[in-house]
Amino acid sequence: MTGASIMVEFDTDNTLRITFKTDGSKPLGSYTFLLDGAEKKPTKKGKTAYLQVKNIAAPNLNTPHTFSVTDGTNTYTVTASALSYAYTSVKSDDSNRQNLGKALYLYNRAADAYFGG
Repeated sequence: MTGASIMVEFDTDNTLRITFKTDGSKPLGSYTFLLDGAEKKPTKKGKTAYLQVKNIAAPNLNTPHTFSVTDGTNTYTVTASALSYAYTSVKSDDSNRQNLGKALYLYNRAADAYFGG
């Protein structure tokens, strides 16, 4: 694995996606992917594969999930929540992404206040 990236989709419900990137030296089928400790089949595209957590409800935006990939010898792990995207977005050079991250952060604060978190 050469790295990972984070994304949150907002189509209907919040979906957290971690994409793992490879250098292509090993086929993606030689890796095992885990989400919160359970083996999952990733969606593969080129030299990348991703795992998703779908339908993240407003009071759970800050709930961490653990995404791992292993080749049997080495393991690459990312722990992130939907709100992690907000933290990384504000560091972006893209003002639209920055504003989206800020909006997600404020949405989380409002959800916490409403649901008593």
